Amino acid sequence: MIQHYLKVAWRNLLKYRIQTLVSILGLAVGFACFALSVVWIRYELTFDAFQPEAGRTYVVFRKMSSSSSVTGMSGSLSYNSLQALRNKVPEVETAGCLYQHHMEVTPRYGDTNLGRMQMLLADSGFVRMFGIELLRGDYTFISQLATVAIEQKTALRCFGTLDVVGRKLVETEDGEEFEMTIGAVVGGWQGHSNYPFQLLGSGQLMARMYDRLAGIADLSPDVYSLSAVLVRLRPHTDVSALEAKLDTVLEGGNSHVAGYRLIPLTQLHYSNPEQQEGRIRFDYLFLFATTGLLVILASLANYLTLYATRLQMRRREVALRKVSGASSASIIGLLLTEFSLLLLMAGFVGQVLIELVGRPFRALSGVEGSVYGESLLYFVGVAVVSVLFFVPVCLRHYRVAAADAFRGTTRCSGRVGLFHRGGLVLQLFVSLLFIFCVSVLLKQLYHLRTADFGLERHNIAVISSIYPAIDFTELGQRVEALPGVRQVLSGQQALVPLYVSMGITAEGWNESKPDEKLNLLAYMGGKDIIRFYGIRLLEGDFPRAQDRLEVIINESAARALGMAHPVGKSIGKGDDAMYITGLVKDFRVTAPTLPVKPCVFYCVSDPATLIAMGGGQVLIKYEEGCWLDLQRRIRMLFKEQYPGTGYVLDSMEDIYNGFLKSETALLSLVSVLGGVCMLISVFGIFSMITLSCEQRRKEVAIRKVNGARAKDILRLFAREYFLLLFVSAVIAFPVGYAVMKRWLEQYVEQTTLSWWLYVSIFLGMVLLVALCIGWRVWRTANENPAEVIKRE
Repeated sequence: MIQHYLKVAWRNLLKYRIQTLVSILGLAVGFACFALSVVWIRYELTFDAFQPEAGRTYVVFRKMSSSSSVTGMSGSLSYNSLQALRNKVPEVETAGCLYQHHMEVTPRYGDTNLGRMQMLLADSGFVRMFGIELLRGDYTFISQLATVAIEQKTALRCFGTLDVVGRKLVETEDGEEFEMTIGAVVGGWQGHSNYPFQLLGSGQLMARMYDRLAGIADLSPDVYSLSAVLVRLRPHTDVSALEAKLDTVLEGGNSHVAGYRLIPLTQLHYSNPEQQEGRIRFDYLFLFATTGLLVILASLANYLTLYATRLQMRRREVALRKVSGASSASIIGLLLTEFSLLLLMAGFVGQVLIELVGRPFRALSGVEGSVYGESLLYFVGVAVVSVLFFVPVCLRHYRVAAADAFRGTTRCSGRVGLFHRGGLVLQLFVSLLFIFCVSVLLKQLYHLRTADFGLERHNIAVISSIYPAIDFTELGQRVEALPGVRQVLSGQQALVPLYVSMGITAEGWNESKPDEKLNLLAYMGGKDIIRFYGIRLLEGDFPRAQDRLEVIINESAARALGMAHPVGKSIGKGDDAMYITGLVKDFRVTAPTLPVKPCVFYCVSDPATLIAMGGGQVLIKYEEGCWLDLQRRIRMLFKEQYPGTGYVLDSMEDIYNGFLKSETALLSLVSVLGGVCMLISVFGIFSMITLSCEQRRKEVAIRKVNGARAKDILRLFAREYFLLLFVSAVIAFPVGYAVMKRWLEQYVEQTTLSWWLYVSIFLGMVLLVALCIGWRVWRTANENPAEVIKRE
C-alpha cells in the first residue's frame, strides 16, 4: 500500500511539475533561512551560559558623558572602583576583574614554538567567581609575577601530559625575552565563552609585559585601568536600582562618567556596546528567522491553494476510489503521502542550500561545528507543524470534492472560493511586504552610502598601529612616491579609524550658569587635517596666534554651547581659556545609528607633539581603482624597508561599509527571500488561473457562443485578481510602513518614504499579474467553443 501511495504521489507531483518546483524552492529557501537564523541565535545565547550562577553575573560598563568615548560606553574601570564594588555595595556578592579580555602570545618551550595562544589576565576574584578547577599545582600564579596556569587541553596538545608544573615558557617580542613558569594546570570552559584562554596569568604579569621597554618590573595593578569588571549579584537584586546607586559609589567626582550599566554575562557577546560596529545586530537575527517563516508560510499557502483546486479537479478519482471500497482514511493517507513527499524533497533541497552557504555562514556568524543535526531538528519541527496545518485543510476539501463528485456538481464559491482567495491574498501580501521592505532598504542604504557626511571618505587609507615606532616623515615620503598616491600626511591623527581619543571638559562660557560643563571630543590637528578630509569651514579661520590656545569647533559643539556665532568667543578662563577661531560643518566618523558628537580641534602642528599624543598614523589619498595595488606595494615597502615592523592598513570605505554590515546582510537576505516570494506569488497566480481556466473551459465556451468577446472574458478574470491584489496592497503597505518607519528611526540619517515608492511597487505588481492573466486567459478565450463543448 505504501508503495502504491508513493507511486501515485510521485505521478501527481510530476503532473504539476512547475507548481511542485516552485513550492519546493520556496519551502527550501524559507527553511534554510529559518534554520540558520535559529542556529545563530542559539549559538549567541550559549556564551557563558554554563558558568555557575550565570544568571546573576553581570559586566560593569560606564556611560561616558565625555565625548572621548565614541560609542558612549566604556568597560574600563579603575582598580579603586573594583574595590568599592567589593566593599561598599552590599548587593554585590563577589566581584572579579580582567586586566585585558585576552592577549595573543606565541610562547616557546625550549626550541619548540607552541603556536599562538590566548592569555587571560585575571585576579583571584575572577578565578573564584567562575570556579576554575585546579588540576595540578596551586593558585599562586594569581599573585606571582611570572607564573601562569595552562589549560588542560592545551597542556595535552603541547606536552602530551598534565605533569607540566615547573616547566618554563619563553615569550619573545621585539627582541625582549620574558620567561614564564607554569605554576598550575586548570580546567577549561565547558562551552563558548566571552573570555577564552589557553594561558591564565595575573595582572602583575601584564604590568611587566606592558612596561618591559621602560624597565618597570613589579608594579601594583591599581595603576592600570581594568579592561573588564564582573560582579555576581545577590538573589532578587533590583538591577535598575543598583545601576542608579553605583553613580554615587563609583568615581562620583568624575565628570566624564554619566552613569553605569550592568550587562548580563550571557548577553555580552551580542550586546557588548564597545564591539557593535562591524557586527550583525542580534535583533536582526530574529528578523531573519521571521522572514524565513514568512516565506515558508507563503509557500504553504501557495501549495495548499493549488492543492485544493486540483482536488476539485480530481473529484472523479476520489469518487471512483470510494466506489471501489477505499475508506476515507486511506484516501486521506494517499493525499497526505503526496504532501509529505513534497516536504521531504524541500527538506533535502534545504539541507543542500545549507551546505552551499555553510562556509560564508560560519565566517559571518562565528558558529562552530556542524549545523546539520540541529537544522534537521528544526526541519522536523517545521514539517510537523506543516502537516498539522495540512490535515484539516485536506479533510475539508476532500469532503467537498467527494460530495461534488457524487452530486455531479462543482462548488467554486462559498468557503472553498474564500479559501482560494485567502491563499492568494496571503501570497500577494507577503510579496508586496517583501518588495516594499527591500525597496526601503535599498533606498536607505543608498542614502547612507551617498549622503554628505561632512568629510571625504572615498579613496582614503590610513597606516596605523605601527610598532616599533619609525620615522613617520621618511615613511610618508616613501609612500607618497608609490604609483597612484595623490597626497600623504605623516604623523597625523586619523579621524577614521579613531585609535586614540581624548576628551576635554569645557566650562565658563555661560555667565548665567557658571558651573555648567560640556564634554567635548578633542582632535589633535589643525588646517592640514581639516583640509585633507575636506571638512568645510563655515565661519572664521584657522588658528594663527602662538601666545594663546585657539581652537575650531563643529556645529554640534556650537549648538551644545548655545552659540549661534561662536567665532571670537572663548571657553574657560585664565590659562585654560580656549578661543574659538573657526566653525566647521558636522562630520560623521561613527556608525549612522550614533549622533555626531560635539568636538574641538586642537590645532597642533608639531609632528613630534602629534605623535606623542597618539597621532602616529600616515594618511593617504589615492587614485580611483588603485586600492588593491596600493595594498600590495605598501606590504612590499614594509617587508623591504621596515622588516619586523607591524602595521595596520585601513581603507575608510571599508570601515564605513563595516558600519553598514548589518544593513548589507539584511538587504541581501531580504532581497533573495523577496525574489522567492514574488516567484511564488507569480507562479501561484499563473497556476491558479491555469487551473481555473481548465475548470471553466465549458463556461468560457458557452459565453463565446452567446456573443462574449475575448476581451470580455479577459476582463472577467482580471477583475477578480486585480481586486485581490488591491486588497493585499491595502494590508501590506500600512504594515510595511509601520515596520520600516520604526526601523528607520534608529538612524540619525534617514531616507524618506516617498509616495512614488508605493505607486511604483503597486503598478509593477499589476503589470506582473496582468501578464500572468493575459497570456493564459487569452489562449483559453480563443479556443473553438464547439471543440470545447464536444470534449466536455
